[in-house]
Amino acid sequence: MTPRTKEQNEEIRLRRIREILQAAAEVYLDKGVLLEIRDVAAAAGLGYGTVYHYYNNKNDLVSDMLYQGLERAEELWLGELAPDGRADSGGMATASVGGDRSPRSEERGSLRAMERLREACSVLLHAWERDRALFLACYLGTDQYRMLQPETAARLSPVYRSAVVLPLASQVEAILVQEAARTSAQHRAEAERQAEWLLTALAACALPSIRRGTLKGEMEELIRFAAGRGFV
Repeated sequence: MTPRTKEQNEEIRLRRIREILQAAAEVYLDKGVLLEIRDVAAAAGLGYGTVYHYYNNKNDLVSDMLYQGLERAEELWLGELAPDGRADSGGMATASVGGDRSPRSEERGSLRAMERLREACSVLLHAWERDRALFLACYLGTDQYRMLQPETAARLSPVYRSAVVLPLASQVEAILVQEAARTSAQHRAEAERQAEWLLTALAACALPSIRRGTLKGEMEELIRFAAGRGFV
C-alpha cells in the first residue's frame, strides 16, 4: 500500500476534526455541560481513542467548537452581510444626523435601517439553522459563557462581542440615529445594550426550534416575536 502524503494526512486530520466538532455541537445541544467525550465519539461514529487523539478533555473540545463557531459568525458580516448596500459590517453605524431631515426623509431612513436589522436577524437565524456550533457560540455568549470554565469564558467573551454583538449593534444604532438626536457616545452604548437584548431574546426563542428541527419554517415568526417588539 502506498503511504499517504502529508497533504492526505492533513486532509484526514481536518476532516476528523470537523466530524468531531459537528458531533460535539449536537451532543452539547442535547446534554449541555454534561457532555462527555464518549458521547461525542458515539455521535461522530468514531472510536473513543480517536477523539482523545485530537482533544485531551471535553473543555478543550467545547472551547474549540465554540471558538470556530464564532469565527464563522464573524464571516457572516464579511460575506452575506457585507457592506454592499445591505447590512454594515464595519463597526458602529455612521448614519448622518445632518442633511435632509424632512419627515418623509427620516421615515425612509428609519425604514431602511429597520430592514437592515431585519435582514441581519434573518441571516443569523439561517446560520443557526445550518450550524449548531455557531448557534451555541451565540446562545452561550448571551450569558458570557458562565456555564464554562472561567478561562474558557474569558477567551470567548471578547470574541463574541466583536464578532456578534458589535456588528448587530451597528444596525441598532442606525435606527437610534434616525429616531432621536443623541450624542454618538449615547448611541453606541445604547445600541450595544439593545443588541445584547435582541440576541438574548432571539437565541432563547430559537433554542426549542433548533432542538425540534423546525427553525427553518419558524424564522419569520421568531423574528416578529423576538425582535418585532423592539425594532423589526
